[in-house]
Amino acid sequence: MKKIVRILGLIQIIKQKKHLSSHIRRQLIKTLLFLEYKSYVLPDSSDPVVVNILHYKVNAYGYGNICILFREIFVHEEYGYFNYKNDDPVIVDCGANIGIATLYLKWKFPNAVIHSLEPDPSAFAMLQKNIVNNNLQDINLYNNAAMPQEGELDFFISPENKASLMMSTLQGRLDKERITVKGIDFSAFINQVKPALLKIDIEGAEKKVFPKLEQTNALKHLDQITMEYHHKIDGEKSDLSEMLCLLERSGFEYNLVTQFNTIGKFQDVLIYAYKSK
Repeated sequence: MKKIVRILGLIQIIKQKKHLSSHIRRQLIKTLLFLEYKSYVLPDSSDPVVVNILHYKVNAYGYGNICILFREIFVHEEYGYFNYKNDDPVIVDCGANIGIATLYLKWKFPNAVIHSLEPDPSAFAMLQKNIVNNNLQDINLYNNAAMPQEGELDFFISPENKASLMMSTLQGRLDKERITVKGIDFSAFINQVKPALLKIDIEGAEKKVFPKLEQTNALKHLDQITMEYHHKIDGEKSDLSEMLCLLERSGFEYNLVTQFNTIGKFQDVLIYAYKSK
């Protein structure tokens, strides 16, 4: 019953998207119902599947993770607050996974140049496939982790759940299998590509990356940031104020979205940061 109530709530959210045509709203509802059903009857499968999302054909590992991503990105439109004076911004999608946010951002900004980073080889393979198979232009892909400096580093994945949404450079986030990936100096990367918009979801590594972005003045290029901040990850002490102070020093205003069920436990906090005009 709870699942049905939740799905009905999501359908209502889609119906209220008056900025979208009725045709697109119907497509989104149809995809939502398909993914909710498939993820319910095949909850543990990670076999390759293909799902129609708007005009995209999306490859994924099973239905579970893509159902979550679809809810977050196409129903709740977590990156819908991004705006730009034209439809051709330079965007960085950091922690791209299989590319659902990249597809959404290309849909929202058809002439954007997008740089998408994903360190996990399995997720990156699907990311490549989703860009190539949909014949998308001006998207640059990097099989790298965002770090304060260039070099190899440990990355923790789940062999059973390919492209898991909890993959991380932090062992406590997903202590299944350790692989080695290549990290790039993210501040040097940002200073090179000069994006206006940054989407970043890197499972705790944001705390290592942003101090270097501030030190190198890389944040000057950005007008807006949507960050999934991982509060109290691995039982750490509260340090959200450090990130917020960093953003304030760099000229950003922000809004926060979060919820919690248990005092003292981990929370995902969405930070929408923007520079006042």
